[in-house]
Amino acid sequence: MEQRLALPERVLMQIEKPARYIGNEVNMVRKNLSEVDVRIAMCFPDVYEIGMSYLGIQILYDMFNRREDVYCERVYSPWPDLDAIMRKEHIPLFSLETQTAISEFDWLAITIQYEMCYTNILQVIDLAGIPLLAKDRTKEHPIVIGGGPCTVNPEPMADFFDIFYIGEGETSYDALLDLYKQYKHSDMSREDFLRRASSIPGIYVPSMYEVSYQEDGTIEKVVPKYEDVPAKVKRQVVVDFENVSYPMKPVVPYIRATQDRVCLEIMRGCIRGCRFCQAGMIYRPTRQKNVEMLKKYARTMLDNTGYEEISLSSLSSSDYENLDVLLNYLITLRDTDHVNVSLPSRSNHNSLPECIQAPFLHHNRYPPHTRHHTGFSQLYRIVVSHLPLLIISKYFSHFLTIILQLLLYNTEVSWSTNTTNERSNYILKRRKISQIVLLITGIAMISYGAVRGEAATVLGKAIKLCLECVGIG
Repeated sequence: MEQRLALPERVLMQIEKPARYIGNEVNMVRKNLSEVDVRIAMCFPDVYEIGMSYLGIQILYDMFNRREDVYCERVYSPWPDLDAIMRKEHIPLFSLETQTAISEFDWLAITIQYEMCYTNILQVIDLAGIPLLAKDRTKEHPIVIGGGPCTVNPEPMADFFDIFYIGEGETSYDALLDLYKQYKHSDMSREDFLRRASSIPGIYVPSMYEVSYQEDGTIEKVVPKYEDVPAKVKRQVVVDFENVSYPMKPVVPYIRATQDRVCLEIMRGCIRGCRFCQAGMIYRPTRQKNVEMLKKYARTMLDNTGYEEISLSSLSSSDYENLDVLLNYLITLRDTDHVNVSLPSRSNHNSLPECIQAPFLHHNRYPPHTRHHTGFSQLYRIVVSHLPLLIISKYFSHFLTIILQLLLYNTEVSWSTNTTNERSNYILKRRKISQIVLLITGIAMISYGAVRGEAATVLGKAIKLCLECVGIG
């Protein structure tokens, strides 16, 4: 059945790139509205080309629509030309799939990727006809949910959201959806729903907490209003990363998106600890996907989309342990399917495996580029970007190994059959010397950290990393 558009033809003729607003793309999910119980408007608060390039929306869009009782649709921030017309003619913001006004949905789920989109979020809520402040909404209004990396500091936008989801979205949404269905089909009040929702792991409900501020405007403390509301919200992390849902049929836009290719997530998290990198901190611990599974994903997604390029997605793809195996497979697709392979930027201390450098450069239009964090070594030390540290550690470890070998196993000394005790005493003496060398080295490194004022910071990071390694951090 032909879908009626929310924008009349005369409006579409006045605006730039009308394909941003008509939907009906390849692999778009279609459902019978009479057979679904919860409708979600998934919003990326930026222009269509940017939002369609974001892998997180594709993952959640696929995950929600796998539930028969849920229909997840998409909405993006209108370009200024359409924004002006919508306000002038009182056209409400609408979804792409069914062209339905956002105010008729159960949820408005907004991903908050960066602070510069905060004003766009207010634009989306306003154009949807939803009260800007959460305290002014009733049961007749959608639940406004925020997620994404900026929810690690949700307070700047707390007045405008009913719920924040803290962490990775594949873990707790099912519990929240089941609770919402109870709320929707009962006389439960909006406040009661939000109070119960606050007990779900990863869910932060700002209205359930009292926030006090210091004189300089910074937060002094956040205290729950009720005893059954948790004092701390635990960030959600996907444990079984290999078996988490992943979109095999990503939506293919009619116009060119910023990232116009298949996006294959090979790992999540990063082993680096650079201070300037928010993602490297909030997506810990590092988790990798099985290379055979990735091969299957790549083949299936290319078949379902018709793309001629595939990109590996992660924070530090060159740290993926089976990168050579995966790239060799993808390079073979170049010959059979004419598929180009794209790599994200790599740290300048980590190069491609030697066995695939020549084939990769030969078969691809764009050579992989290297990211340079700073221009000189002093800034490296400030941001704790580990290029100098890794280089120094590499050569220092070689030096220390040679010293220990000389101290413990001096091959130039010959022993007679009657001098076993003498040989044992010699080895003990060398071991004693090696212990002194290691002790002096350790004291020197600790002193260097203390002089820089980072001894406590480095120790704290080491403890946290150790805890994460054993699974309790």
